Formats: sequence, C-alpha cells, structure tokens
Amino acid sequence: MLLLRSFLLALREEGPRLTAERIWTRLFGTEEYVVFIRPLEAAAEPFTLPVEIKGATVRPMREEDIDTVARLMPFSLSRMPLAERRASLARGWRESAVAQCGERLVGAVWYLDSVGPNQPFYAVAKPYIREPARLTAGMFVIPGEKVGSWAMVNAASQRLAALGVRCTVSAVRAGNKASMIMSRMHNGTLVARVSIRYRFGRRTTHAEPASGRAEI
Repeated sequence: MLLLRSFLLALREEGPRLTAERIWTRLFGTEEYVVFIRPLEAAAEPFTLPVEIKGATVRPMREEDIDTVARLMPFSLSRMPLAERRASLARGWRESAVAQCGERLVGAVWYLDSVGPNQPFYAVAKPYIREPARLTAGMFVIPGEKVGSWAMVNAASQRLAALGVRCTVSAVRAGNKASMIMSRMHNGTLVARVSIRYRFGRRTTHAEPASGRAEI
C-alpha cells in the first residue's frame, strides 16, 4: 500500500516521465552518493537559539512544528506520503532547527542519531567520524525567502556543537551540486562514495574511500 501511495504521489509531483525513470533505476539502475564529514567545535562563548538572521528567526524545532515541516518539505527530499514524512521527523526533531518569518515557517534542518553500522558507508567513514555524531537527514528553505540555507545550517550546527555533538555526516546524491557546494562551504570533507546497484529489486551496495575502494 505504501509503494502504491508513493507511486501516485510521484506521478502527481514529478509527472509520468520522471516517475518512470525512477522506477527503471530501482529495477535495473545504479544510485550514487558522496559522504561528507563536518567536524564541530563548541564556541568559546555559550551559544543558544533563537538567533535573528535577515529578518528570520532560527530556533529549535518543536514537536508542534512536525506537521508544518512535513507539509513544506520539497518532494525531492522525501518521496514518501505525508504520514511517513511526519513519522521520520518525529524521530529527529529534538536537536533540529527551523527558520521562521513572523508566524510562517520558511525553512528547516533536521538530524538523526543514526550514524553507525546500519549506514552503508560506516565502515569506510568510521576513521573520520568523531562521536557523538549526527546524520543530516534533510534541509530546505522555501524559494524566495531571505534567510539563506548556509546561515540556517550554520546556526543549527553551532547549537549541535553546544549540545556536545562533535561532527555531522551528510550523504549527498552524486550530481546534487548545490548540496555538495553547501557541504564544502561548511568545511565538510569528502570521505566516501557509495553506489547502490539494483537488479530486479535486488540491491547491492559498495562503498569506497575518497582515495581507494572497499566493498561492503
């Protein structure tokens, strides 16, 4: 049932051509990701949210924000129906942040405490990971809003550092140049590449360090 709902949502949001291409990839194609590690250092002066950035307030995400963030989330970040988006956010809102203009939420960044052997890149990235670590699960700013993605993520990262988190890990789809540039701008280091090969529904995952190759 979930697959059917996701398929119908994809048809509505992306149209039949892109939906067909995505289904083909999941049957016979390959998806590729790059993994960035960003070290975090707590500031000498105590840092807390909220902060004001270009007329927007960046503040901690609250439980009551989950429905709004799930609804505003771009389809490219999650192709799941709204209920599944809510469930995913419910697992990671406590250390996350939103940007708010007046009464409107205009952006969000959220993290998961799930950096470990369950991640396909973990064996390769482990030497670079400083615990405790957080996985960057998603980030967006509504187009046209003045608060920049960089500033919002920077404020959220400073809060994580103040809470004792020592690094963030981001898995970025290869070809997503904007996200890769964002990772570089935040002093992220490329540590691994991941390829996921699909053949008739069977999935094979390979990870390679930035300077070599390892199979997992």
